[in-house]
Amino acid sequence: MAGHYHIHIGDGDERQTYDCDFNKLLNAEFIAIERLTGLTLTGVAQGLMEASAMTVTALVWVLRRRQEPTLRFDQVEFKMADMELEEVDEAGQAAPKEATPIKRAKKAG
Repeated sequence: MAGHYHIHIGDGDERQTYDCDFNKLLNAEFIAIERLTGLTLTGVAQGLMEASAMTVTALVWVLRRRQEPTLRFDQVEFKMADMELEEVDEAGQAAPKEATPIKRAKKAG
């Protein structure tokens, strides 16, 4: 399976962290992501690593819907420049620094 990541959105007090463990996503959640992105699991994992706006937004939408079942996809908005992806181990701890770096959305400027 693809892996376990923390998707951080925002800065300072506004920062939200979403726990994205591919091994815990349900088939219905993957189907929703596949319908939105047109990508299979492998493509979603690659899109996440490449900071694809559609892929990250679809994952955040699915993860937020667990607490907000009526949330619509078009209601998920954030600045891509404020998105950071962190690979974590099974315990949810940051992966060792020797790990392959994950792309971060580039800030304009």
